[in-house]
Amino acid sequence: MTELIGTPIPSIDWESQNLPERLRKFRRTCEFIFGGPLKDKDEETKVQYLMLWVGETGRDIRDGWNLVGDELKDLKKHWDNFEKYAEPKSNFRVARFHLREMRQDDTETIDAFLTRVKITLAKCQYTNKDEQLLDTLIAGISSDNIRRKLIAKDKTLTVEQALDLARSYEDTDRQMKDIQDTKKIQAIRQHDQNKRGKQHKHKQQQTTPKASTAPKGKLESKPLVKAPPGMTFRQGQCWNCGTYHAFKDKCPAANSTCNLCNKVGHWSKVCITAQQHKAKAQPKQVHALDDNTQQQFEGFYLDSIDIDTIHSSQDEVFVNMQIDNQHVKCKLDSGAQTNVMPEQVYKQLFPDKVDTHGNISGLKQTTVTLSAYGGAAIKQLGTCQLECKHNTTIL
Repeated sequence: MTELIGTPIPSIDWESQNLPERLRKFRRTCEFIFGGPLKDKDEETKVQYLMLWVGETGRDIRDGWNLVGDELKDLKKHWDNFEKYAEPKSNFRVARFHLREMRQDDTETIDAFLTRVKITLAKCQYTNKDEQLLDTLIAGISSDNIRRKLIAKDKTLTVEQALDLARSYEDTDRQMKDIQDTKKIQAIRQHDQNKRGKQHKHKQQQTTPKASTAPKGKLESKPLVKAPPGMTFRQGQCWNCGTYHAFKDKCPAANSTCNLCNKVGHWSKVCITAQQHKAKAQPKQVHALDDNTQQQFEGFYLDSIDIDTIHSSQDEVFVNMQIDNQHVKCKLDSGAQTNVMPEQVYKQLFPDKVDTHGNISGLKQTTVTLSAYGGAAIKQLGTCQLECKHNTTIL
């Protein structure tokens, strides 16, 4: 038995619920061995091998046949008798019912489906098996397109013709699916690349200050805004670096040291301290900003205020405002960034907020610095919100 080394030994379960199918597969395996490793053995020897493989139950079944003489050596006789023994275990009407219910699986090829149909068909005891096979293929095939094509054929359609048509459609569908899958993969890869690019760009925007000097034409188109004396800034331009960036982002000059004043937080080209020194040396009225207000812009600029006295001139404009139901003469200053009120005027308007020592209550303290002529600081006591009315307009 050295010729069978490495070859699986056939076996059969005689208690199987579908014994004919088990016997069919058992016989197929045995015939492969008889035609392979044992092809040089005579028929009597092959029968002896078969009797070893069928087990005790199979040998008991053969004993009931009462074989004599050459019948004991006839391999075909043994197979025929085993098949007759298995036949009563099957019910052809049940097999026919299963045949009518057979459907091709979505992942099953037409040839694999045909094999299943043939196995079941063999149990149905039909006389015209080809016609039944053809009807089962048409009813059970998964593709509606192929089914319509087959139904449209006349009675001359054969099983082979139906298989050729189904295989052709099946191959075309498979190729189209491969093309669609390739496009989907390419689309997914492109989406991932775009997503990674956006994430990388977003990361750069988060870590890199958004600063831009902008083209000259676009710069000049932006309106000017009120700026410290000697300085010119346009709308959206940063006072610490002179560039354009979102103020919620970190300024590129945040950690820089000015070459003129040696302070941290701004560049020399927009150094307000340097402009203050220039303003002090020039005999003209300019804006000024306290040195301590450079980084956070905690300062307001007053275009024309004379400390201690207010002098009339042709360039000055006054209006009557109603504050707390009292008329107050106010000076208009289009260049000022905030409104100021003399302490004495406030005390006259709100005497109930002045104690016996002349101290004012109800003001909100602030760190904002007010500056006027040539950097002259204006002392402030605090801030408050007042309702002002001009004619019928409430400000």
